[in-house]
Amino acid sequence: MPSHPQLRKRVSGETIMSTMLDIDNPIEDRMPVFGSEHTLNIDAKNAFEDAVNVWLKEVGGTVTSTGLLGTIRSAFRPIKEQQKLYDDWTTWKETEKGKKPPEAIDPSRSLHTKGTAIDLASSNFRGWLRKHEKEFGWFGKEYSGTKHHFEYEGR
Repeated sequence: MPSHPQLRKRVSGETIMSTMLDIDNPIEDRMPVFGSEHTLNIDAKNAFEDAVNVWLKEVGGTVTSTGLLGTIRSAFRPIKEQQKLYDDWTTWKETEKGKKPPEAIDPSRSLHTKGTAIDLASSNFRGWLRKHEKEFGWFGKEYSGTKHHFEYEGR
């Protein structure tokens, strides 16, 4: 364990490394997307909502009427949740019964843990966002052939 005081924090009598506490991205730095349970980094959230608002003007709908919030599958994830997804992905074996878990990367590399990644179900908006990614800073990334993952790289 590093001895530098800024790299450690005491919680309930235990010393825990800051990388496990999300100290670099406290809850105050994230906001709900259109009031939903999904949160993003403030800049990422603002860019995402800007993109949604432009799309809504084009299609003549509302967040509710288009069902847009239902297309958000995942946004910010706590490190522990990302670690579980990663562990499930890396330890699953072809011989196991049940559906293969979704692909996940190590929490130290996942932008979900920083609130700058979002997964969207197939929708008209998802296709539109791919066409306008440079305008809003949300870039579609393909992992194992999936097209649902977007990462905010800034405008």
